[in-house]
Formats: sequence, C-alpha cells, structure tokens
Amino acid sequence: MDYLEQALKKLSLSDNAIRMYLQSFQLGRTTVGALAKHLGMDRSSAYLASTQLIEKDLMKEDLIDGKKHVWASPPETVETLLRKQAEGYSDVAQNISTHLGELSLQYRSINRPTLLQSFSGRSSLRRITQDILSSEI
Repeated sequence: MDYLEQALKKLSLSDNAIRMYLQSFQLGRTTVGALAKHLGMDRSSAYLASTQLIEKDLMKEDLIDGKKHVWASPPETVETLLRKQAEGYSDVAQNISTHLGELSLQYRSINRPTLLQSFSGRSSLRRITQDILSSEI
C-alpha cells in the first residue's frame, strides 16, 4: 500500500486527499461523513479532500437519499494519471532539448564568464591552485 501512497504524492494531492483515497480504497462506497469519522478528520476538510479527488477523477460520487456517497477509483486510474504526467514532463524536456542551442546562446550573452577573481586568506590557496590547473591555455 506504500507504493500507492507514493504514487498519490506524485500527483500533488494534499495529505488529507491521500488519506481519504486510501481509506475509501479499503472501505468501498460510503459517505464523506463516515470517511471523515474513520480518519478523525472534520467534515469540511473531508469534503475539500473529496472534491480534490473527484476533480482528478480519483474518486467517484453519487447522491443516495440526499447523502453524498463516494468511492475510490480503481488503481488503474492512478497509473493512467501518472503516465499522463510523465508524458507531459517528457514533452517539456523535448521542447527544452529542441531549443537548447538558442537558450544556451541567450544564457551566454547575459552571463559572461568571469575574467578576474580575487582571493584572500589561506583557505583560498586550494581553490587558486585548482583554478590554475584547470584553466585552458
């Protein structure tokens, strides 16, 4: 169950939402109030957590006799959301990679290399030696 909790954390859920999903996963269909009672959470926090889960499609809801019943979505939904998130990161990384030359040129034009540095004290002696040995001639 720890791996499921870790997966939910990667989806940027609040701690209350994670606790609610895991409890609902074990209990099945129940009211938000009953979940809150099991978790020792006030109902307003439980409703906020359930709303967060419903928005991410990690929890389903139904109204029965005027009471809101909720239940956790299957673990496949968690997997699907993680895969979509990973694809999103992959796309962003690809965009950076595509424009890396342009970005590097812009960075170098603004952040010119240091031409002169000053050092003082004995603690700087090692750094000076390393700079001399690593400098390109």
